[in-house]
Amino acid sequence: MAEDNASSKFNSLTGDEKFGVVASGVSYNYALEALDAMDIEAKVLKIGTASPLPRKLFEQFLEGLDEVLVVEELEPYLENFLRIVAKDVNKDLKIYGKPDYLPRHFEYKTGLVVKALAKITGKELPVDYDTIQEKYAEAAKLLPPRPPVMCAGCSHRPAYYAMKKAAPDSPYSGDIGCYTLGALKPISGMDVCICMGASVGLASGMSLAQDKPVIATIGDSTFMHTGVAGLLSAVYNQENIVLLIMDNSTTAMTGHQPHPGTGQVPGNREGKQVDLEGLVRGCGVDFLEVVDPFKIAETTEAIKRAIAHKGPAVVICKQECAFNKMRRVARSGEKIVPFVVIESKCIGCGLCSKQFGCPAISMENGKAIIDKTQCSACGACVEVCPSGAIEEESQ
Repeated sequence: MAEDNASSKFNSLTGDEKFGVVASGVSYNYALEALDAMDIEAKVLKIGTASPLPRKLFEQFLEGLDEVLVVEELEPYLENFLRIVAKDVNKDLKIYGKPDYLPRHFEYKTGLVVKALAKITGKELPVDYDTIQEKYAEAAKLLPPRPPVMCAGCSHRPAYYAMKKAAPDSPYSGDIGCYTLGALKPISGMDVCICMGASVGLASGMSLAQDKPVIATIGDSTFMHTGVAGLLSAVYNQENIVLLIMDNSTTAMTGHQPHPGTGQVPGNREGKQVDLEGLVRGCGVDFLEVVDPFKIAETTEAIKRAIAHKGPAVVICKQECAFNKMRRVARSGEKIVPFVVIESKCIGCGLCSKQFGCPAISMENGKAIIDKTQCSACGACVEVCPSGAIEEESQ
C-alpha cells in the first residue's frame, strides 16, 4: 500500500529548489499562500495519503534539498516520518517544524506559516500580522455572539422539548451528532457527553447512583455504529433507563453519509436496510414506541410511559432530517407553505424563540416573527405556542 501511495493522485511533488515544504490537508493551502506572500520558490510535497506514508515519494522529495519546513496541524506526524527517512538519504538536511517554528496546538492560519518562513529565511514580513490580529480582536468584541444551533425544522429540537416536559429534573446523557447541540441553551438537554456511543452506558451508570429517571439521547447513525452494545448491556442488567433514538435517517453531522439504517451503500453497491425497530427489539427491549417528534404532546406522553416502565425503555423519535427535506423539496419543485405569527394573538411570551429556540423565530417589538425563508413548515411551533398565534400562511 505504501508503494501504491507513492504514485497516488492524492499526493503531489512539484518544484526542484533547494528549499522544500511538506504539507497536508488545509495546511497545504496555507503553505502555498505563505510561499506566494514571501515570494519564495520551493519544492513542495503534498501528502494526501496519510497512512501508510509513501516512503519512496519522501525519498524522491529529499534529493538535493538543504532545508525543509513541515506544515501540519497538531502532532508532528509527517515531521517525524521525514526525520526518519532523512537519516538514510539526506543526513545534513535542516528540518524546521515544531515547536520552534510552528505551534503544536490549535488550527493554523496563513500568517503563522509566513512568520515561520520569515524566521527561516530572514526576510521581512509582508504584512504586520500581529497588528491585524489585534484589530480583529477589537472588532470581534463588537459582534453579537452566534452560538451554533440546530437547523430550523430540525426534529431533534421538539424531541428535546418533549423530553424536558416529561422529565424536567432528570439527568440527561448525550452522544455525538447534530443533537449534541442540544447541550446548549435554550434547550439544555444534555448534562454529560463523552464519546460516540457512550450515552447508553453513561445512563446505565447514572441510574445506579440516584433515583431520578435517567434519559439518554443518541442518533440513529450513532446507535448503529456504537450504541447497540450499550443497550444490550442495559437490557442484560435491567437498568432503569430511557433511551431516545433521534432517527433522522442520515448521518447529518458529518455530511449526510448513509448507514445501515438507510439501506444506502457508498459506491453504488447493493445494500440492505437494517430495521431499526427490529434491531432494538432483538436486543431484548420490552418497551418500544415510535413517535413523530413534531407531535410534541404525543411524544411527551410516550416518554412518560417509558419512564414508568421498569427496565430499559426505548422511544424512537422518527422524522426526516430538515436539511435533507429542504433539499428534496427544492429538487422536486414542491412548495413549502411556511408558518406565520398572527400578531393580534401573540402575547409576547417568547416561548417559541427563547425556550423552544427555533432559529427561524425571533422577537421584534415584543411580538414573535417567523423568517419565512428559514421556515421548513415542520409545525412544531404551533404546539409550543400557548395562545394559538402561529398558523400556516394563507395561500
